[in-house]
Amino acid sequence: MRLEQNFPNPFTPGVSPTIFTYHLDEPGRVTLSVYNLIGQEVARLLDREDEKGTHRVAWDGTDAHGNFVPAGFYFYKLDAGEQEALGRLRVLSTNQ
Repeated sequence: MRLEQNFPNPFTPGVSPTIFTYHLDEPGRVTLSVYNLIGQEVARLLDREDEKGTHRVAWDGTDAHGNFVPAGFYFYKLDAGEQEALGRLRVLSTNQ
């Protein structure tokens, strides 16, 4: 399993999404979530069975309630079977 850096990073919610790319060496259950700096899950982007190969997921910067998350730093975590990978991203102000 491999998780790449999201792109663009930083990104501005409401302007364009950021894209997460990951590669699975074998099929299996996958979850991808975004967390704030105190470890609270703000958005679950994936929770599904995926095939082997490269996959991409877009995030518009909204939380579980559909609100734009505040500007700042966030972590994202990909879980695939017994493997996990972490990344860090920066969200810019939406000015909304």
